[in-house]
Amino acid sequence: MEKKSLTLQLEELYDSKWSELFEHLEGEHVKLQSPFLLGLNKYDDKDSVDESWYTDADLKIMIFGQEPNKWEWPKTEIVRPADFMEQYQAFYNEFYREYDLGTAFMNQKSRFLRDGFNGFSSVISEYLNKNMSNKRAAFLWNNISKLAAVGNDGASGVAVNSLMHEIERKYFHVIPDEINILKPDILIFLTGVTDKYQQYISENFDILGGPIQLNDLPTKDVAKLNIKNIKLAYRTHHPASRCDSSEATWSWYNAIINDIKDNMENLFR
Repeated sequence: MEKKSLTLQLEELYDSKWSELFEHLEGEHVKLQSPFLLGLNKYDDKDSVDESWYTDADLKIMIFGQEPNKWEWPKTEIVRPADFMEQYQAFYNEFYREYDLGTAFMNQKSRFLRDGFNGFSSVISEYLNKNMSNKRAAFLWNNISKLAAVGNDGASGVAVNSLMHEIERKYFHVIPDEINILKPDILIFLTGVTDKYQQYISENFDILGGPIQLNDLPTKDVAKLNIKNIKLAYRTHHPASRCDSSEATWSWYNAIINDIKDNMENLFR
């Protein structure tokens, strides 16, 4: 029997929970952003579908934001998980770049992608190219909340209220299964340090012990997490946090990057 692609496994996961999720959401009459559903298909010049950019990578890194922002609904009368997955895949096909010199980055200007996602993807991929040129990393964007409410401007995504989050937690608790399917080596949570997002992480992952300090920095700002079945995991501020200077942000991000570099050889054993 032919092995199912990772994208098909994700679609089956989302399909299995879809009807019940929307049954409860529709009962609350809340206007939501498009749910954030992952897919790995990329298309070559002949429109052939290919997941190898991810599956063949030696190092798989998943970078989490908070919730979807300006993620529009598909323009179809009846929407299915595959429609939302295609939005994600189309975004990756258009904006995710890997160059021969080893640099991987998202060609986007949002602060999360420009300063957060790219800050990690470019430095780590360049480090591999320089020091372990036979190794390649792939980077996946995820959000710790799959749902976002529509902001007052009618376009931006904002955090859902506690009721909507509880509906997601009960009826669309998919992140643990995404991790089981995609098997990332490293998780980086750019989710911020408020209790709410700490709770979201704890709801989705089995964290063993307390936060681990990096570079003598306060663990409230940046910390290493010991997560069951994950090689390395970290949590720090979201790049769009208004109270943080660029210097402070990069002291936290560099603490994570340096720890990853220190552990790089162990990752490939």
